[in-house]
Amino acid sequence: MPMLTLIRQVLTPQQCVDISAQLDAASWEDTKGQAHGSRSILKTNQQLAADDSLGKEIGKTIIQSMLRNPEVQAFAMPRSIRHPTLCRYEQGAEYKEHLDLPLMLGGTPTRVDLSATIFLTDAADYQGGELCMLDGPVPQEIKGAAGDVVIYSSGACHRVNPVVIGSRRVAVTWIQSMVRNADQRGLLYDLNSAILELESTGHHDETLQRLRTVQHNMLRMWAEL
Repeated sequence: MPMLTLIRQVLTPQQCVDISAQLDAASWEDTKGQAHGSRSILKTNQQLAADDSLGKEIGKTIIQSMLRNPEVQAFAMPRSIRHPTLCRYEQGAEYKEHLDLPLMLGGTPTRVDLSATIFLTDAADYQGGELCMLDGPVPQEIKGAAGDVVIYSSGACHRVNPVVIGSRRVAVTWIQSMVRNADQRGLLYDLNSAILELESTGHHDETLQRLRTVQHNMLRMWAEL
């Protein structure tokens, strides 16, 4: 399974414009000293408070858009998505090398299988600030356009590079998948992608139906509801 996927335009251009205007007037809080344990010395960004009404409204829009997106559904197979955290990285802000928590408690306890970064500003609006995945032989840097979402394994070590110029605004959220095992999830994703490719070329024969049957039965075996 690919360790991550970048899904284009999960938020529409108009949604991004509206969210950007709302965030211009938001009350941002420094995160230094607020994170748990050693995380308080790892990040120097700002974010909206968990009970911020604007953050709740924007978060609801983001979750609804993610749940409606077929590529998000195919890759993550979400059972639940946590309320997003709205973050701002100004010049010099960063989030050093870290791992996301495996469990998040509170009102809706979540086993954290996948993490997602939703880009709310265009890549051209700031320099630096790349999401950098560190688990592979070569670090992989990701910087999406406004409205794009990158989904990656929560067990992957990663960082956010320092912003050199401009302002990076993102939402970050965490997903519990219906399919716990990453290899099984990957097989289902690859199989679904192959089926969709065949369908796009006009194939609708008995073989394709058999592949769909296999996909559905694998999902019945592995999914947890």
